[in-house]
Amino acid sequence: MDFLSTAERTDLQSDMEASMLDTCVIGTKGEGGRYTNGETTYVCNLMLGNPDETVDRGKVNVQEGKLNLPSGTPITRHNRITVTHQYGVELSESIELAILGDPFDALSMMVLEVKVLTGQSAK
Repeated sequence: MDFLSTAERTDLQSDMEASMLDTCVIGTKGEGGRYTNGETTYVCNLMLGNPDETVDRGKVNVQEGKLNLPSGTPITRHNRITVTHQYGVELSESIELAILGDPFDALSMMVLEVKVLTGQSAK
């Protein structure tokens, strides 16, 4: 049973996207195992904070944050994310993120658990 009408769901997704102040690019793995960023940018919301352990197919990973993307964004666990802007300001050094586990498409947004690989927030 669907609790929201199509119009209500669309409004909810639009409101969520409007609240996303960061900009991301999705990278795909190419030849030689190197990641190449796509041409499309997406609004996103990166939240880094208290590290937490997650289990992904028997492997324990340290999740360093969450990333929200618009609902329906074409992304898998095999992609990489590059955050180029935070709060609308271009970063002097982009933040590269690995995705831990499968992205979850919630009602109004995609939710990803991430680990920082490089960039201003890398530990």
